[in-house]
Amino acid sequence: MWDRPFCYDSHMRLISQISATHGHVPADENIDADSLFVDIKNDLKHIIHTVDNALLGGQEHPENLELNVSKDSFDPLLCRLGLRQLSSEMACKALCAETAHKRTILILNKLSSYSWEAKAVLALAAFALNYKYFSVPAQLHSSRQVEIPKHVPATLKHLDLPKCKETISELNTMINDVLDFSESVFELKKLSTNNYIEDKPCSYILGRISFCVYGIIISVVACTTQMCCLTSDE
Repeated sequence: MWDRPFCYDSHMRLISQISATHGHVPADENIDADSLFVDIKNDLKHIIHTVDNALLGGQEHPENLELNVSKDSFDPLLCRLGLRQLSSEMACKALCAETAHKRTILILNKLSSYSWEAKAVLALAAFALNYKYFSVPAQLHSSRQVEIPKHVPATLKHLDLPKCKETISELNTMINDVLDFSESVFELKKLSTNNYIEDKPCSYILGRISFCVYGIIISVVACTTQMCCLTSDE
């Protein structure tokens, strides 16, 4: 019976850590998180299809290495610079819960001046960049016209696909699950904004949303780390 208060205390410490990363959000935040999430979700779904097709022996690859997002929902400069920097922060050296937690808190601190839903969608966008590079054929990696970030270790074409097929399929499944969960979080935010959740104070809803955002980010950190581990001997 001593496990329950210990778990509760651990949970509350985690909530406190997550809340401490949240700073002042400007009233004129220049990100339309809802619209950007739709764009990123569609982009990731297409990348997943590309990867699944490669596992079946197909040759399909992304038409470009930029995210397919509307300029009205996102600052293009932030897309080119900020997201690349953020994507480089996502991979841990090993699949370890403590390391993934520390990396997630680091990312949340970097996104301290954004709303919770913007933090989630920016993390998803940064991960989408990594996964899009990962799905590119090796011949494009060797092209001087394509600049691949140094933190992206390899592409599908560099891997032993029969050996990695199960792991990559599980990775795609997890990404789909993260997208479904993220969609629920955005719906919760809409409901709370429209006062559709009765008898629940704003602080209660915000606490749940912030914890969910933490879950989204630590999930894409884990996905990125798994993707990088595919290229190692470990």
